[in-house]
Parts: sequence; C-alpha cells; structure tokens
Amino acid sequence: MSRSLPFVLLFTSGLLHAQSMSQQAQAAMDRPLRIDVQAAQSANQANQTVPVQLMLRGGNGQPASPQMPVTAEVQLTAPSGTSSTQTVTFSPGESTKQLNFNVAESGVAKLSVRSVNKELLGSSTYVYVAQPASPPKAPPTKKSAAKTKKTATSPPGGRAWLHPTAPFGLARLTFAAYPVASQQNDLPQAARKGRDDRSTAPLMLQISGVDNPDGIPADGRTAAHVQIFWTAPNAPTQDIQIWLTWTNGDLAPNPVILPQSQRTAEALWTSKYALPSAQVRVAATNPPHLEFQGSIVANAKFGDPILSLDFAIPPDKISIVDALNLTAMFFDQLGNPLRTTTNKSVQFLGGSILRFNPVQTDGNFSFSTMVTPVYVGQSAVQAVSDGYHSPLRPIRVTWISVLVLCIVGGICGGVLSFLTSQGKLWMRLISGVIVGAVASWAYVFVGLPNVSAAILHSQLSVLFVSLLAAFSGVKILETIIKRLGF
Repeated sequence: MSRSLPFVLLFTSGLLHAQSMSQQAQAAMDRPLRIDVQAAQSANQANQTVPVQLMLRGGNGQPASPQMPVTAEVQLTAPSGTSSTQTVTFSPGESTKQLNFNVAESGVAKLSVRSVNKELLGSSTYVYVAQPASPPKAPPTKKSAAKTKKTATSPPGGRAWLHPTAPFGLARLTFAAYPVASQQNDLPQAARKGRDDRSTAPLMLQISGVDNPDGIPADGRTAAHVQIFWTAPNAPTQDIQIWLTWTNGDLAPNPVILPQSQRTAEALWTSKYALPSAQVRVAATNPPHLEFQGSIVANAKFGDPILSLDFAIPPDKISIVDALNLTAMFFDQLGNPLRTTTNKSVQFLGGSILRFNPVQTDGNFSFSTMVTPVYVGQSAVQAVSDGYHSPLRPIRVTWISVLVLCIVGGICGGVLSFLTSQGKLWMRLISGVIVGAVASWAYVFVGLPNVSAAILHSQLSVLFVSLLAAFSGVKILETIIKRLGF
C-alpha cells in the first residue's frame, strides 16, 4: 500500500493537470482569437457605398466578445492599388461592427483587417465591384423600327438554302439567320484559350483568409477562402462550373459554381497538417476553356494549429521575497502544449510591482522568465506575441508571512543575544524585534531588487537576516542607518 501511494499521487496530479488544461482550452475557444472581414453584400457597384462587416471569432469559429476594448484597422485596396483605411474599436460585449467604404472604380478590391495592438489575428478577403449600370436605351421610333425590320430580312452574309416546302422548280432562296449560338459564344472573345490578351478574361482566382505570418492554422477548422470572380462587363448568362485540384487537406465544394447572373463564388480549404507551400489549381471549366486573369494557381500556407498563448500553471500569489519561474507556452485545441515549427518571440508584461528577467525570450516550445516582486499589492501578468495575447493572470504579492518570519527571527536573535551578553531579557527581545524588522526591511526592499541570486529570494533568508541582525544588536542597526544615508 505504501509503495503504491506515490504512483496514486502522481496519477492524481496528472489527472488534475489534464483537467486544468482542458478547461483552459475551452476558455480559449470562447475568447476572441481573430477578426474576420467580409463584404456585407455580394453585389457592389462603383461610386456607391460598399458595406463591410467585421466580426470577432473565437477558437471555435463562433462570434466572441472581448473583455477589454480591441481596436482594429481596416484597409480597402482598390483594383488600381490605391487604398483607404478606417479604424474601429470593439467595446467589451461587442462582437460585430460595420463600416462603409466608397470605391470609385470597378474590379476586384481587397479588404484586410488587423488589430492595432496585435492581440488578435487579422484576416483578408476580396470583393468584386461592378461598373455602374448603364441607363436603359430609349425605344426605337417607327422609322428606325421599319429600317431595322428591313435590315433583318436581308442580313449581310446570310446563308442561302432551299426552302423545304417550295415546289420543285419553284425553289426560292431564303436568308436564314445562323443557328442559335451556344452560350460559350456569348462569352467575351478573350474567354477562350488561345488568346494572347488575358486582361479581359472573365474569371479571376484569389485566395484569402486568416492573415498570419505562420499561415492558416492547420486545425481542420480554420479555412482558407478560395474565391472566384466573374469580371466580364456583363454577368454570366448561365451557371459556370470550375473544377479545382489541391495539394492537401479538404476543399469543398468542388466544382465551384458561379450561379447565373452572379459574379462571386468560393470554396473553403482546410488542413489538419502544416504545409508551408500548399497550392490550389484550376483543372477545368464548364463551359470549357474559359480564361483566367492572372494565374490559375493560388498558393497558401498552413501553419501550426495554435489556439492560444498562456501560462503553464500560473500562481495566484507570491511572497514579496520569493522569486518565481514563470513559463508561457502555445496550446492547441485540446489544451496540449505545442512545439511550433518556427521560432517565436514572447514578451512578458506585469505592471510596476513585478520585475521580469528576461523581459522577452525566443524559442519554439517553452518561454520562461524569472519574476521578482519589488513591492506588495495586486498585479497581473501577461504573455504577448504577434497575434496572440494570453489572458491577464492576477498575482497578489503578499507580506504577512514575511512579517511573521521577521518577528520570529528578531525574537530568536534577542534570545541568543541575552544568552551571550546577559542583560534584561525583555529589552533584548524588544531590541531584537526592532533591529530584525529594520534589517529585514532593508533586505527586502533595498537589497533583493538588486540581487539576482535565486537562493536569496526566499522566506528562509528573511528569517536568518532578522535573526543575525537581532543577535548583532545596535551595531548592525547603526551600520544599516549609515548605509542608507539616514
């Protein structure tokens, strides 16, 4: 039974730790992780307002509201490359915002958003802005209609054929129109392959999504948006199908369908494995041989499936004389520590009553710093990296235990002084407590902040300092006063 006790304790500790990590991951799912941007409507025209919707999303992809204000910067880049920027702030409890942009030119414009303080991931998307609708033409007059009718009965280049109902020998020539053109022939000339000029091709392929230097999180949930636009002057007169091939993960739907009279369609591309150079390619179209402006290949990067940045078992209190080794880590959806494929930089913040050494550290797994208090009170620590901010973890700097040790050390020092030098015991005890308190105060608030040795940052050191100071008596008190310049 005694031999199995350590194993039981170890198993229980591991179970509690796993439960804590699971709760931490669930809390991270509900916190804002990124800012999504999208056009509020699919049909937009130049010289008219383009409404843009922003949404804060958590790790589960659902809307999430922040606990602290989040300031975001939204940029719209027009087809010509000119850009305009607006700033908006999400207040606590808000998860959506809407802005309006004015676009003076037609084509595919890019929308991107980022958090000003880099506490959240940004994102991007593309939106098609159509040319203003042409005013309707006036109905033809009687004279022009008669002329049109006459022209229609004798089209130039018409095809002559024998009317099947004409009696033999009385055959007459009839001018017939060409057979009804296929819908592909209704497409712009540059739509068919073999054309050198692709600037007027009717289709365009773009890829957008989470704006992160590490790439789209490869968590099987966060998607890259494969967007296809119909950029011809007139909307398509039939459904357009585009088949895609891709290197990894899942992509749906395939084919991507541009509905008749609409100009935008997209597929969602997810991956469960990181890949720095993923690729999607147009394989075929229906109608066949439709041309694309630019490339028919789009590249994406799938990175580490990071859900959050947080501390591993953060404490809720620390003594004024203690030194704490604080470790931050990146976590995945299950709350497991994650080793990143690239080195990342993490900075530590904690107010004025805490000191960090180092303030910033680099690595790919654990990021540690030594925390030493410089005063008592309430503070909060936070780990910060580009796109990821840990929750504020409160830490209370305590002093009562240090005071108790100071008194105990002063009493013990006074007793030792009485045993070696005699005198009155009560005077030795009082002087010991006073001298021990002064020495401990100087040690804690003057000496420790300038000492890096971890062995000195402990409550046991306070006990010995107080005891030795009380034993030495008035001489040590005079030395402390002179050193402090009093």
